[in-house]
Amino acid sequence: MNMKSLLAPLALTVSIGLTGLMTPSALANNAPTQTPTQNIQTQLEIEHMREMRIGSSFVTIFEEWFNPTKGLSRFDTYYINSGKINAVKSQTWQHISDESLFKRMLKSYQDKDVWKPFGTVEIDGKKVEKRKAFVTPKGDPAYQIAYVDLSTGLPIKEEQYSSNHHLMTTIHFFFDRVSDENEDIFNPDDTITKTNMERKK
Repeated sequence: MNMKSLLAPLALTVSIGLTGLMTPSALANNAPTQTPTQNIQTQLEIEHMREMRIGSSFVTIFEEWFNPTKGLSRFDTYYINSGKINAVKSQTWQHISDESLFKRMLKSYQDKDVWKPFGTVEIDGKKVEKRKAFVTPKGDPAYQIAYVDLSTGLPIKEEQYSSNHHLMTTIHFFFDRVSDENEDIFNPDDTITKTNMERKK
């Protein structure tokens, strides 16, 4: 049995339990409450994204938050080894650009010079457009296939293939909005200023 087949159930378990990676305040504040409707938008203003990368021998999770009001971003990295989730690094920084986390992802996958649509499929009841991008034709990964939710423009999944069409890495994306009433998602003591918000993968 290869490593990928062993990781499949683990990846499913991780995806189901990913909320465990969120800060306690974010989880608590997402629980059903009797909050007045007019306060919901303010409470759920934090943009949040999880990116789970599954390879033949690894599972890596990147988690990112963005506060559009204060211009603060946080980025965490997790590695899964032997069924255990290990936090590697957490960074908080001040956003110089006015481009939000969601807008940055939208812009990235809407670039028609990079991504070429070639069909639609349905995933979990959502109409999804398949888009292909060539990365390094003479290297690996050679090309990528993204599955973009047509209702939001955001990716649901991305697959990276080698030059011999072997699936190397699968990336799953999760997007939502959370609250930070206790202000413990972003650590001001750790905050640094960055002018280039592009994250290299």
